[in-house]
Amino acid sequence: AHAMGLEGAKRAVQAGVRSIEHGSRLDRATAQAMAKQGIYLVPTLYHLEWYARHGAMLGYGEGYADRLAALQEEQFASVRLAKQAGVAIACGSDAVYSMHGENAQEILWLARAGLTPIEALRSATSVNASLLGLEDEIGRIARGYAADLVAVPGDPSVDLSAVMRPAFVMKDGHVIKRP
Repeated sequence: AHAMGLEGAKRAVQAGVRSIEHGSRLDRATAQAMAKQGIYLVPTLYHLEWYARHGAMLGYGEGYADRLAALQEEQFASVRLAKQAGVAIACGSDAVYSMHGENAQEILWLARAGLTPIEALRSATSVNASLLGLEDEIGRIARGYAADLVAVPGDPSVDLSAVMRPAFVMKDGHVIKRP
């Protein structure tokens, strides 16, 4: 469910959705209900930064970037509440017609919001696989799983920005990019 505000998130939780996208203004009770019901949060943090940088080009008015910065702080607070409550936090960019090629930024923004680098990496792999109901097919490196792999220079658990520099990409066992 797409829910920017608290009321929408509460209604989505009551309806028993699988995930809430954005979840910008969660409160503690809603986050706890999400955790209890196994509802995922897909906070989509980076898109606000992208729109703040490109707002003038898109024709948004004066003060737009400031409003987005305030919303981003609310989203960060929601991520922290969700994490404290035990909500599974998945990675999604909300890229519609924008941000293509920059989507891995979302992993960095999850860490800025309070996830550890390992939690942010899992949000884009095993947590997303679980959200999609594909945890027995994708999201980890194991026999019988899809051979979809990305290799980055260095250790992304130490330097998470490495996710922005893929050196090797494999899709369905076929090498798409190599050093």
